[in-house]
Amino acid sequence: MKPNLEKHNYLFLSITWIGLLCFVLFFILGAEYYPGGSNVNPKSVGFNWLTNYWSELLGNHAKNGQLNTARPFGITGAISLALTLSVFWIFIPSKLNLVDGYKRIIQSAGLLAMICSVLIFGQAHDVFITLSVMFGSIAFILLLIGLWNSNYHFLFWWCLLCLALILLNTVIYLTNWKINSLAALQKITFVIGIAWTAFTASFLSIRR
Repeated sequence: MKPNLEKHNYLFLSITWIGLLCFVLFFILGAEYYPGGSNVNPKSVGFNWLTNYWSELLGNHAKNGQLNTARPFGITGAISLALTLSVFWIFIPSKLNLVDGYKRIIQSAGLLAMICSVLIFGQAHDVFITLSVMFGSIAFILLLIGLWNSNYHFLFWWCLLCLALILLNTVIYLTNWKINSLAALQKITFVIGIAWTAFTASFLSIRR
């Protein structure tokens, strides 16, 4: 039984790390090929990390009106991230001190959040962002309970920071409060969230 568990952990870690690295790679490639334009300056050239959003890599046209040559990279990155986090949400509850019902809710809510996140490059962008955050918040809250019950307090506080950043991004986006800071905050959230996902997957796979 133990060799099978170790193999299972190794597969999970491989998928997590490769998937996250693919997302980062395609994000960078998408930014490199983005024609230009942003809400701040529609005539700007290229992708500005402080004013352009990740979702702008997914549209048919860039903000400057040109055909968006970054779209294939953006969509590939979005799918890579969604598949990776789907595996994460399915696997990680089994590593925590939680009742089976909570584990199944985390898995279901996490999967629904990832499905909605892939659909944001369609026409109902705002709807699927809201649904993704709603389902993701449910998964995060129950995951926080599991981390606390398992005495992984460092991961608990890191996870809470990720959830707080996601909710802050959503509030700013939906209300336009401090909207000019959102693009930069989005990148900070990505960095902290990706680091937390990779570390949590690695730590729990080794510990349990």
